[in-house]
Amino acid sequence: MDVLGQSGGEQYLPAGKQLLEKTARRLAAALRPLSTERRIARIIERYGREAVITTSFGPTSAVLLHMASRIYPGIRVIHVRHGHETPATLRFAEQCRTWFPIELRVYEAPRLPVPAWGTAEFAAFCRTIKVEPMQWALAQENAAIWFSGLIHHETMERRRMLMAQPRLGAIAIYPILDWCLQDAILYCENSGLSMNTDYFDPCKGPDQKLECGLHTTATHHATVTGRA
Repeated sequence: MDVLGQSGGEQYLPAGKQLLEKTARRLAAALRPLSTERRIARIIERYGREAVITTSFGPTSAVLLHMASRIYPGIRVIHVRHGHETPATLRFAEQCRTWFPIELRVYEAPRLPVPAWGTAEFAAFCRTIKVEPMQWALAQENAAIWFSGLIHHETMERRRMLMAQPRLGAIAIYPILDWCLQDAILYCENSGLSMNTDYFDPCKGPDQKLECGLHTTATHHATVTGRA
């Protein structure tokens, strides 16, 4: 078995929480010294169509979409809509669908009002509109790997994260985790990519600096509520 969890050239992801965690740790160590493009390519070489991208079409989402779709044209992209997207985000999502060779899969979350921040109702709201629908979508797509464009500077929690971790029954891969915001902006400028300048996530609080729960909450056994 090599460092990416394969044996005899067969693609597989070990079942069970402990093996999933072990595979994620080995992936994180193997990917860290590679270039960003090579990180993506290495995973796609090993897991092929079992690897998907997840995105909320945030400010610099085009970075990962651009890189990954050049390496694997037609890669599936999971987007969960909750009804609180700005009009600019909805336009940006449709633009990305036409700009990049991706297979966009839109999943709908329950439409709920945003509760008061910091309450138990707010935590339940975020689980219902973000975490559980994403877990449902990953299961529906039979995804073993999901790429996410997190950047380490965004929150304190992300500064402590590894480049791969078990999340939502699969392994989340963060190819640009060690970038800063300026790196992402420069990449967009140098590649002629647009940015979403009017983005809002209802689960990130009034200052948009909270974690929404997708990457920091243990939800391996959450009840699914999303629907395609």
